[in-house]
Amino acid sequence: MTQVSGTGRSDNLRPTSSRKLVYLIGLLVAVLGGLFVSFAPTAGAATEATVPPITDYATYPQAGLIPTDCHADGAAVLVGITYTITHDSVDRIVTDLSAEQLFIGDTVKMSWTDYASGCEGIGVSLAVKSTDHNVFVITDNQQLVSYQYCSDTSCGGNGEGIGNLTIHVPSKQDACNFQFDAVIGPPLQTVGPEGSYYSSFTRGDSGPNMLIGYSNGGKGECVAPTATATQSCTTQGGPSVDVAIVNPDPNDVATVNVLKDGVVVHSDVSVPIGGEPAHSFVPFGVLEKATVSVVWTDSAGPVDPPKEIFSQEFTFDCVGPSATITHTCAAGGVVVDFANNGQTGTQLLVTKGGALIDTVNVAANGTAQRTYPMGEDESATYRVTGDGYDSGDVAFTHDCVLAESTTTSTPNSVQGTEVVRGTTLPRTGSSSTLPMSTMAGLLLMTGGLLLALANRPMPTALTANTRSRGR
Repeated sequence: MTQVSGTGRSDNLRPTSSRKLVYLIGLLVAVLGGLFVSFAPTAGAATEATVPPITDYATYPQAGLIPTDCHADGAAVLVGITYTITHDSVDRIVTDLSAEQLFIGDTVKMSWTDYASGCEGIGVSLAVKSTDHNVFVITDNQQLVSYQYCSDTSCGGNGEGIGNLTIHVPSKQDACNFQFDAVIGPPLQTVGPEGSYYSSFTRGDSGPNMLIGYSNGGKGECVAPTATATQSCTTQGGPSVDVAIVNPDPNDVATVNVLKDGVVVHSDVSVPIGGEPAHSFVPFGVLEKATVSVVWTDSAGPVDPPKEIFSQEFTFDCVGPSATITHTCAAGGVVVDFANNGQTGTQLLVTKGGALIDTVNVAANGTAQRTYPMGEDESATYRVTGDGYDSGDVAFTHDCVLAESTTTSTPNSVQGTEVVRGTTLPRTGSSSTLPMSTMAGLLLMTGGLLLALANRPMPTALTANTRSRGR
């Protein structure tokens, strides 16, 4: 029986390959589907983190903050507005926030029962801003401290109505004076001349009123302490910087730390109310350079984080030492004149041959003189050093006795003294001997070569070498 090779085998494999291909395609589609699911955005409520404050002040209020079908603005966009204010664990419910005094630590919850027609799902914020005064001043630039925002279903009332938002009045350090606002849409980052305003009247345009409710509060005076500093080389106890800190707050004592190059020198310095300065003395070396700073840490509560209110670099130059080192035979050695044109006394060290021989104290704007004897023919090196001064090595030889002449002497035309002359010795050589020496060397070398040639062994006869190779 004749068999066609490979025909039956091919027919058996074809369905299996098709199934594998289909399986691989299906697996690929499933993997892609899983990836799309994992990367697909999920629905969620709007929060403070995803809705940033408004910083585009030129176009405020932007289109879209109020729905096109909403024909209301201000508080009229919401129905049944109430505010629950919790102060010292006691709740009170009010409808007019502007008539209420808020305090640090209070909790305010704004609730509403419905939206005006066409305003459903409108965005609403509660915001607290730091300001310079505890009443509204149109020229203040109020900076946003904290806020809560919701829109649509994220404003769910949790069984307490259609919507509510809750926020806390911040600490005095975050907002010593504050304005509390309920507004349409996200809050402004800055309310004031450098930002914008919620009220159309304050903005001076015909746009919508974005302000739902407001309240101002705070302690009134919230100015941080101020500091000035004066350096002195003559302070009792040594050079120092006198730091004077003044607290303009009429209600609370301030507390500061004084630092030198970032290291606390005096901590918890109490600065009284009433403008009387507190002083902190920072010690310095006579030629030291360092930065003095003051950090505000407390004022009826911790300042968190601490706030730097002063920083300045100081360079001290309290001494001006100098020394003139002179050798003189009349004094029998070395005379050193010391001077100091600085504002404080200094100490200068005198060394001879590297060894300390004297310590001289020179008063501010003062002078001093010392004489250091030397023996005849003695050589020595002197040096004067001190704060910010180094004379360097100065060498002298004490040669003050004239040597007696044993030969004839002639006057020195410059100095007018006798100069010792030595006896002239005869020359032992002349430059004329050089050619003769060269000629002698050449002759000796030639003779040596001739001797070497004469003593060279004679070579063996050529025929003998030939016969020897033939054997």
